Amino acid sequence: MNTQTNYSEDWKVQLEEENETLLQEIEEFSGMPGMQTITDVNLEVIETNKFYLANDMKPMNYGAWQFVLDNADMLVVVSLFAIIIGATIVSDKYKWGTIKLLMVRPYSRSTILAVKYFSLLLFTFLTQLISLIIGAALLGIEGVNPEIIAFQNGEAGQFNAIKMIISGYSYKLVSLIMMATLAFTLSTIFKSSTIAISLAVFLMLSGNMIVTFLLINLLRSIFFLPIQIYSNIKVGLC
Repeated sequence: MNTQTNYSEDWKVQLEEENETLLQEIEEFSGMPGMQTITDVNLEVIETNKFYLANDMKPMNYGAWQFVLDNADMLVVVSLFAIIIGATIVSDKYKWGTIKLLMVRPYSRSTILAVKYFSLLLFTFLTQLISLIIGAALLGIEGVNPEIIAFQNGEAGQFNAIKMIISGYSYKLVSLIMMATLAFTLSTIFKSSTIAISLAVFLMLSGNMIVTFLLINLLRSIFFLPIQIYSNIKVGLC
């Protein structure tokens, strides 16, 4: 287990001085446009430091599990790579004519496509494994069931790192796989990587807006349709 720390024996004094410095920065940035993100980050660090002080816990080094957890936001970049690979893994075979070399082999078309699709999925999962390996090599690993101090739901606390990683990655991985699958499907149907990449990236970037639009219209139908039907019936009776 990695037990090294960047703090000395006077770590409590260091944390208090760090909090004072962060509070001064917050006062300096107060009212300045575009500085709200830095202010929020400083407040989170202050609350985390207070948690360490209140529980008499010496802060630990930044380790591999924390590295993997922080890289959850990088799945957007992985999604772009997955879309490009999914869009070209089949269409390029048609573009360069190498698909004929595969078709003459004693394998069905569905088998060839299935192998390529699972290769795409394997790529998405290997990228996450590589993140853990790099973090472990550069930062060290804090055991197989580590606890980390994190800021969640407006307060700092001690959480299981693996559970946080699963929670942080699960939804984003589903979205990643869906976009990669869409690009692979479009590439197989249209045999064009340009169409597949364009549509997949468009849906990835505008997906939340489209879902919100559809949800609003669905809720509007659920709540207002019965009222409209009742009004029409009432008018008809009159």
